[in-house]
Amino acid sequence: MIVKSYQFANNQDNYVKKNFFLFYGPNIGKVEDCCNHLVKTIRSFNDKYSVVNISQEEFTKENFYKIIKKYDDLDIFGKKNILVFSSIEIKSFKEFIYTLENHKFNYVYIIFKFNELTKRSEIRSFFEKSSDCVCVPCYEETVLEKKKIIVDFFKSENLEIRESDLANLTEKLSNQKLELLSELEKIVVFLKNNEKSLREYLENFDSTIFSNESEFIFELVSNNKKKFSNFLFNSSQFQNNEIKIINYLAEHFSKILQVKYKVRKGFLVDDAIKSLKPPIFFKYLAKFKGHINFWNEKEINEVLKKLYSCQNNFLEGLKTARYEFLFLVLKILNKDFKG
Repeated sequence: MIVKSYQFANNQDNYVKKNFFLFYGPNIGKVEDCCNHLVKTIRSFNDKYSVVNISQEEFTKENFYKIIKKYDDLDIFGKKNILVFSSIEIKSFKEFIYTLENHKFNYVYIIFKFNELTKRSEIRSFFEKSSDCVCVPCYEETVLEKKKIIVDFFKSENLEIRESDLANLTEKLSNQKLELLSELEKIVVFLKNNEKSLREYLENFDSTIFSNESEFIFELVSNNKKKFSNFLFNSSQFQNNEIKIINYLAEHFSKILQVKYKVRKGFLVDDAIKSLKPPIFFKYLAKFKGHINFWNEKEINEVLKKLYSCQNNFLEGLKTARYEFLFLVLKILNKDFKG
């Protein structure tokens, strides 16, 4: 059965009557939260449960039935098991489904965690249709969920937050839980080590030239000359990290190429972007889509060749490496390639 994440969070006492759980989706933080809260709820009813994480190696060596048979028993201390399978590769779905449908489960809970699962996924289809299973898709945090996370985080740090600042943060920060928490940690560190208020921090949020390498790359590939030039000539981040920036640029252009290839094969643009690993940060999605249309494949291949050449120049210690790289950066900024 399909259960929405907020329904699952609010009614876990009812769902622990089931033995099989599937948590999947791009919001990895929510996937982990669902799993951790489920384990906590199970243990609140019976503390004699141990968590066993099944590795891909163990899953490959022993078939699913043997693993279940091994752990579906009391150990020497009288403890039962919660088996957690994380992004495992299932080769025999017939054996897998047969075990779930026919084995008499006595002392074990089974939890599966995945990132993306397509609608054609056999495990997703099985969990969605079976009334004995709980299937929880974990997508982006809703506005209400984000507000609760932010409020709870500030409360845990003994910090107050105004309603207007809360609304502002909710709008600006990531919809992915892990990224959201990471951003909140940075904000709290800033607030505790500076005399500025949260409002002052937020006022400067959009005026920061580049907060990280991702923004640097996106502005460069977007041909934002004014913003990029300010950063280029005033930052040691650029001047001392050429190899790192080359790798970031190569990865970025390769992702554009991957999406173009999949679209040519019949994928929708959004689906092609969702398949990228690591994923594109939500606040850069619009710009990334712009890059897909802005750069053609010949231009991208030319950029990748020149990036590879620049990297070799640095590794070989050539004195001209830095100048050639700067020249390439300016060519990218001006999109000066024959396409």
